[in-house]
Amino acid sequence: MLTSYLIILFRYGTPFKKGDNYYYFYNSGLQPQSVLYTQKTIDGEASVFFDPNTLSADGTISLGTYSFSESGNLFGYALSESGSDWVKIHVRKVGDDKDLEEKPLEWAKFTGIEFTHDEKGFFYTRFAAPSVNHDKAGTETDKAKNQLLCYHRIGTSQDQDIIVYNDDANPERMFWIQVSDCGRYLILAIRRSTEPKNLVYFADLEKQFGSNSVLDVPEFTEIIGEWSAGYSFIGNVGNVFYFETSFDAPKKRIVKYVLPTKVILTKTTTTKTVTVKNGNSTKTTKTESVSELIEPVKAVFEEVIGEADTAIDFLRIVDIDKLILVYLKDVKHVVKVYNLKTGAFLNDIAIPEGSIINGISGSKKSPELFYSYSSYIAPTTIRRYEFAADSSDTLFKQVVVPGISTDIFEVKQVFYTSEDGTKIPMYIFYKKGTVLDGENPTLLYAYGGFSISILPSFNIQYLTFIEKFNGVVAVANIRGGGEYGKAWHDAGKLFNKQNCYTDFQYAARYLISEKYTKPAKLTINGGSNGGLLIGTCLNQTPELFGLGIAEVGVMDLLRFHKFTIGGAWVADFGNPDVKEEFENAKKISPLHNVDGSKTYPAVLLTTGDHDDRVVPLHSMKLAATLQHELNENPNPIMMRVNTKAGHGAGKSIQQTIEEAADKYTFLSIVLNAPYMETTCLIDQIAQLRLQYGNITAKQLHEYLTDNGNTFSLARVKKAVAKLNKASLENNDADGENGVAFHMEIPDPNKLWATALSLQANSNTDEALEAAAQAFLAFPDIISVSEELMLEGAKEARDSIFSVTRVLGTAYDDEQKNEQNTHRAFVILAGLCIRNKDFKNALTLSRKAIDSLTSLDDKKNRWTSPAVSYNDRLAALHTFTGTLLLELSFFKDSLITFEKSVELDPSSVRARQYKCIAAFKATRFAGIAADATVLKSQAAVVGVSKYLVGPCLAAAMASFMRAKIEEGNAWMEDAQKFAKIFKYYGPDVRMWDMALETQAMFNLKAELANKTNE
Repeated sequence: MLTSYLIILFRYGTPFKKGDNYYYFYNSGLQPQSVLYTQKTIDGEASVFFDPNTLSADGTISLGTYSFSESGNLFGYALSESGSDWVKIHVRKVGDDKDLEEKPLEWAKFTGIEFTHDEKGFFYTRFAAPSVNHDKAGTETDKAKNQLLCYHRIGTSQDQDIIVYNDDANPERMFWIQVSDCGRYLILAIRRSTEPKNLVYFADLEKQFGSNSVLDVPEFTEIIGEWSAGYSFIGNVGNVFYFETSFDAPKKRIVKYVLPTKVILTKTTTTKTVTVKNGNSTKTTKTESVSELIEPVKAVFEEVIGEADTAIDFLRIVDIDKLILVYLKDVKHVVKVYNLKTGAFLNDIAIPEGSIINGISGSKKSPELFYSYSSYIAPTTIRRYEFAADSSDTLFKQVVVPGISTDIFEVKQVFYTSEDGTKIPMYIFYKKGTVLDGENPTLLYAYGGFSISILPSFNIQYLTFIEKFNGVVAVANIRGGGEYGKAWHDAGKLFNKQNCYTDFQYAARYLISEKYTKPAKLTINGGSNGGLLIGTCLNQTPELFGLGIAEVGVMDLLRFHKFTIGGAWVADFGNPDVKEEFENAKKISPLHNVDGSKTYPAVLLTTGDHDDRVVPLHSMKLAATLQHELNENPNPIMMRVNTKAGHGAGKSIQQTIEEAADKYTFLSIVLNAPYMETTCLIDQIAQLRLQYGNITAKQLHEYLTDNGNTFSLARVKKAVAKLNKASLENNDADGENGVAFHMEIPDPNKLWATALSLQANSNTDEALEAAAQAFLAFPDIISVSEELMLEGAKEARDSIFSVTRVLGTAYDDEQKNEQNTHRAFVILAGLCIRNKDFKNALTLSRKAIDSLTSLDDKKNRWTSPAVSYNDRLAALHTFTGTLLLELSFFKDSLITFEKSVELDPSSVRARQYKCIAAFKATRFAGIAADATVLKSQAAVVGVSKYLVGPCLAAAMASFMRAKIEEGNAWMEDAQKFAKIFKYYGPDVRMWDMALETQAMFNLKAELANKTNE
């Protein structure tokens, strides 16, 4: 199924060393959050250092920022709940599993954790508490202003923290502080928005306090006092500070600044005259005072490494004085090593063409460097580089993703021309052999803002779309990003913002003109500022697209600055409180430019209920406006709200999978791009006939060959003949005239009568065929040609036959016509399941429930002697629930099974599937009664394999109870039932569930044993 391909099974972060320990992040692929591991040596045994998955049942508490003290003895970490930008800061000693303080620091946001070298405390930033309680944090829209830079002494309460810096006169300003390599200096950067310009100040702790400690408010001295460029402190050697800067260098350069050893004092003499009258006498007194004022020393910078033809993307200093510069050349990384002190070039570090550095770790104290890289079609490779007499560069770890063969993909970079003649880079990747006929479902992505570069990265969702939907993915590096430095950003902001949208629209035109796709097959996608991009382009050129997916987008450009951190974005979008900038924003604001006279493509907007970066009201207002203004639009306007989720960071793996599955399923339906399983020739042909209708064996062979398959024409003809043999039009043994699909039924009433007769004689299979043929003749039945074909399941097929027999046993003549309708839906659903079309089966089963519940007087009019009304309704709910389960709608299936158990408490099957659904939905609480019932039903499971279903449910229910109650008896039951189920498992569809249950039990037992040891 689709969701199984959306999981990266092995994910490693770039290793790093702090103190005496190595650390790295790892996620097995199924864990909600990645786990931080540690090991003593490079090849030593790893152990869990910090696991955020233990902090919440649903995995929505995530690790935000974190930091180690200089010695590596202290670990500071910030936790976010439900994806909010608000974090709580904790600190603990490395090696301990308990925090040093009982209560974390609250209301921190956009913060680092910067320890002083004496390890007495750390710097962080916070805001005043918002207008909501802690349990609602992240749902407020209060404007974020008056940030405070604080110093917290470990062991003291938060209200005793030293306010190091704030600026009440400029409440929008934000601060960032660093402790120098030697621990003596503080470097303070001040920004007024997202504009890449800042002020710089420093403080000398040793001079002020006699040590590297913070005893009071530090005294800062100005280095940069004008908003002239961006300056980033990268390290120091004594009193020599090194900066990366864009001053006189749009693509950045490296400069150094020597702290002044003397200060300039200005003496001012002030004379004060006081006249006092006392009766008839007057006395005049003159006093003089002298004050000294420290004047700012004009910063004098010396260039170390000049601006290159390509932009610096990021850097790191290692091995005392080795400066690693990662340049961005045509959206590809180039890595160079320089001497920090002299600026001399030392050597290159080679990476594969088209790859991007994901991370670099190392320190000035060690010659060891780790770096990782990946590309659009190659997963992460981690290498270890050591600076020594003979530098070594060795493979440390190669990430492998089972189920994905990267050899079938190809990627290329093109440079298309935008409206004003600017060349825009764009990556395009797809399966080898893809035919450029304009029919390929295509996903076009871009961002275009805030000097953020969109770089190649291994994305399992993209590759799944390409492999399973025969798709094409294109990523356009439009203006507004940082791909070519400051000039590229400037060309896509403020009054140049329209360039972003024009560049993107010309990317779509390029893909269409080069026959990669056509408008009806083209999806555009972007998030945050990229969501704004999608919203604007949907308004400006809706005819170019088949679907627009805008995620957490900024949709109201006239009021964005009034909510949370939105005021920081005026550098890119303009300030709506300034008339000229308001008028410019009004032209492009998605919310204010919806055009009801145009036909829009399908639209999907997504947001998170805890998004306090781009608050949900942006997407919600646009959704409402689109649905109001386009009330006769032929294409759907949809919205998806992620619960317990924010702007994107901190999402659990389960949330990510669920959102991706919904996103690509919607895309599949709108673009008519069926999910393709490529392992079986007959399945491929069946799916192709759904997509293209009447297609000959020769045409099928050509298509399959063009897409990398090696099936012979004879084999294709044989497969076509097999398919045609099952159809009514079996007059084309070789399949030369095409694959029959749409059945022409001249008399549906006659066929329906035949179906009823066959059913009465227990000829279930033939009855299903005839009933389906009859129903396909009616225009109100959904065409399966527009639905996904998903993997089949024997259990679901078997269940429909048994349910059909129960429902069709007997009915009263007075109810005959009404019950006919109800039975027809069930029978047709059965045929859909036999054809592996679970989505239509679900639709029809729900129609059956509606038909049954709409009978006049309901229970009072139900007179079947064979089965009660409640039992029949319960059976239908159970059947519907199994389909929901098969389609991975776990929460909906759980609700459906709960209804079934409520209607028929004696149904073991309903309880069994209720437990399965609860297991899949990770809803472990509240099933104790079900576990008890199922245990008793499964007591004799060793005698008959027909009780294997209850046994599975008992195993899972027991495991859940053990998980909740930590009860050993329940754990033993879980193990017993899982082992029995494993023995019989190959006979049923839930074999993977048995393995999953057993694996989870084994893991729990292993952890328990380790704890006991």
